[in-house]
Amino acid sequence: NNIRVSTEIMNAQRLEAMQQLLLQQQGKTIVEFKAGKLNKSGATVTADPRRGTLSIMESAADGMTRIQWKTRPGGQMETDIVVVPNDATVEKVPECKSGRVFLIRMRSSNRMLFFWMQEPKEEKDDELIEKMKTAFATSRSGA
Repeated sequence: NNIRVSTEIMNAQRLEAMQQLLLQQQGKTIVEFKAGKLNKSGATVTADPRRGTLSIMESAADGMTRIQWKTRPGGQMETDIVVVPNDATVEKVPECKSGRVFLIRMRSSNRMLFFWMQEPKEEKDDELIEKMKTAFATSRSGA
Protein backbone atom coordinates (compact mmCIF):
# COMPACT_ATOMS: atom_id res chain seq x y z
CA ASN A 1 0.00 0.00 0.00
CA ASN A 2 2.86 2.39 0.86
CA ILE A 3 4.60 1.49 -2.39
CA ARG A 4 1.45 2.36 -4.36
CA VAL A 5 1.14 5.77 -2.64
CA SER A 6 4.85 6.42 -3.19
CA THR A 7 4.51 5.57 -6.92
CA GLU A 8 1.51 7.89 -7.26
CA ILE A 9 3.48 10.72 -5.62
CA MET A 10 6.44 10.14 -7.97
CA ASN A 11 4.13 10.13 -10.99
CA ALA A 12 2.52 13.39 -9.84
CA GLN A 13 5.98 14.94 -9.35
CA ARG A 14 7.06 13.83 -12.83
CA LEU A 15 3.90 15.28 -14.34
CA GLU A 16 4.46 18.59 -12.55
CA ALA A 17 8.09 18.69 -13.74
CA MET A 18 6.99 18.02 -17.34
CA GLN A 19 4.39 20.78 -17.15
CA GLN A 20 7.01 23.24 -15.85
CA LEU A 21 9.36 22.27 -18.70
CA LEU A 22 6.61 22.84 -21.25
CA LEU A 23 5.88 26.27 -19.75
CA GLN A 24 9.56 27.20 -19.97
CA GLN A 25 9.70 26.10 -23.61
CA GLN A 26 6.63 28.18 -24.46
CA GLY A 27 8.48 31.37 -23.73
CA LYS A 28 7.53 34.67 -22.21
CA THR A 29 3.93 35.86 -21.92
CA ILE A 30 3.73 39.48 -23.08
CA VAL A 31 0.03 39.94 -22.40
CA GLU A 32 -2.70 37.47 -21.45
CA PHE A 33 -6.37 37.97 -20.64
CA LYS A 34 -9.81 36.39 -20.78
CA ALA A 35 -11.30 36.64 -24.25
CA GLY A 36 -13.72 34.77 -26.44
CA LYS A 37 -13.35 34.42 -30.16
CA LEU A 38 -15.75 35.27 -32.92
CA ASN A 39 -16.26 33.40 -36.16
CA LYS A 40 -16.52 35.30 -39.44
CA SER A 41 -18.76 34.05 -42.22
CA GLY A 42 -19.07 36.45 -45.13
CA ALA A 43 -19.87 39.87 -43.67
CA THR A 44 -21.26 38.41 -40.43
CA VAL A 45 -19.29 37.87 -37.23
CA THR A 46 -20.82 35.56 -34.60
CA ALA A 47 -19.60 35.01 -31.05
CA ASP A 48 -18.35 31.58 -30.04
CA PRO A 49 -20.04 31.09 -26.62
CA ARG A 50 -17.04 29.35 -25.04
CA ARG A 51 -14.80 31.04 -22.52
CA GLY A 52 -11.16 31.45 -23.49
CA THR A 53 -7.79 33.02 -22.87
CA LEU A 54 -5.89 35.07 -25.44
CA SER A 55 -2.12 35.21 -25.05
CA ILE A 56 0.53 37.13 -26.92
CA MET A 57 3.75 35.21 -26.36
CA GLU A 58 7.42 35.45 -27.23
CA SER A 59 8.48 31.94 -28.18
CA ALA A 60 11.47 30.57 -26.26
CA ALA A 61 12.50 28.44 -29.22
CA ASP A 62 12.79 31.14 -31.90
CA GLY A 63 11.97 34.49 -30.24
CA MET A 64 9.00 35.03 -32.53
CA THR A 65 5.77 36.61 -31.35
CA ARG A 66 2.76 34.29 -31.32
CA ILE A 67 -0.99 34.78 -30.90
CA GLN A 68 -2.53 31.92 -28.94
CA TRP A 69 -6.15 31.29 -27.96
CA LYS A 70 -7.07 28.50 -25.55
CA THR A 71 -10.36 27.32 -24.12
CA ARG A 72 -11.00 27.97 -20.46
CA PRO A 73 -11.12 25.86 -18.40
CA GLY A 74 -9.13 23.05 -19.95
CA GLY A 75 -6.50 25.00 -21.86
CA GLN A 76 -7.17 23.34 -25.24
CA MET A 77 -5.17 25.41 -27.77
CA GLU A 78 -7.21 26.26 -30.85
CA THR A 79 -5.26 29.17 -32.30
CA ASP A 80 -1.47 29.43 -32.53
CA ILE A 81 -0.24 31.94 -35.10
CA VAL A 82 3.27 33.26 -35.65
CA VAL A 83 3.27 37.03 -36.15
CA VAL A 84 5.49 38.34 -38.93
CA PRO A 85 7.33 41.48 -37.70
CA ASN A 86 5.25 44.66 -38.22
CA ASP A 87 2.46 42.66 -39.86
CA ALA A 88 -0.24 42.57 -37.16
CA THR A 89 -2.49 45.42 -36.08
CA VAL A 90 -5.14 45.51 -33.38
CA GLU A 91 -8.14 47.78 -33.09
CA LYS A 92 -11.49 48.04 -31.35
CA VAL A 93 -14.57 47.35 -33.44
CA PRO A 94 -16.81 50.37 -32.75
CA GLU A 95 -19.62 48.98 -34.93
CA CYS A 96 -20.27 46.32 -32.28
CA LYS A 97 -22.57 47.94 -29.71
CA SER A 98 -23.44 44.77 -27.78
CA GLY A 99 -19.95 43.74 -26.67
CA ARG A 100 -16.30 44.66 -26.32
CA VAL A 101 -14.99 43.36 -29.64
CA PHE A 102 -11.54 43.87 -31.13
CA LEU A 103 -9.86 42.79 -34.33
CA ILE A 104 -6.34 41.53 -34.95
CA ARG A 105 -5.51 41.93 -38.64
CA MET A 106 -2.52 40.54 -40.52
CA ARG A 107 -1.57 43.07 -43.19
CA SER A 108 0.26 40.65 -45.51
CA SER A 109 -2.59 38.14 -45.77
CA ASN A 110 -5.53 40.33 -44.71
CA ARG A 111 -6.39 37.59 -42.20
CA MET A 112 -8.78 38.86 -39.54
CA LEU A 113 -9.15 37.42 -36.03
CA PHE A 114 -12.06 38.77 -33.99
CA PHE A 115 -12.18 38.44 -30.20
CA TRP A 116 -14.46 39.71 -27.44
CA MET A 117 -13.27 40.76 -24.03
CA GLN A 118 -14.30 38.51 -21.16
CA GLU A 119 -12.39 40.40 -18.48
CA PRO A 120 -14.79 41.78 -15.86
CA LYS A 121 -13.33 45.32 -15.83
CA GLU A 122 -14.05 47.19 -19.06
CA GLU A 123 -11.75 50.05 -18.03
CA LYS A 124 -8.75 47.71 -18.63
CA ASP A 125 -9.62 47.14 -22.31
CA ASP A 126 -7.59 50.07 -23.67
CA GLU A 127 -4.54 49.05 -21.63
CA LEU A 128 -4.71 45.46 -22.94
CA ILE A 129 -5.08 46.65 -26.53
CA GLU A 130 -2.09 48.99 -26.12
CA LYS A 131 0.01 46.09 -24.79
CA MET A 132 -0.91 44.04 -27.87
CA LYS A 133 -0.05 46.95 -30.19
CA THR A 134 3.34 47.29 -28.51
CA ALA A 135 4.00 43.55 -28.77
CA PHE A 136 3.15 43.52 -32.48
CA ALA A 137 5.23 46.65 -33.16
CA THR A 138 8.28 45.12 -31.49
CA SER A 139 7.84 41.53 -32.77
CA ARG A 140 11.00 39.89 -34.03
CA SER A 141 11.69 37.62 -36.98
CA GLY A 142 13.32 34.99 -34.79
CA ALA A 143 16.73 34.14 -33.42
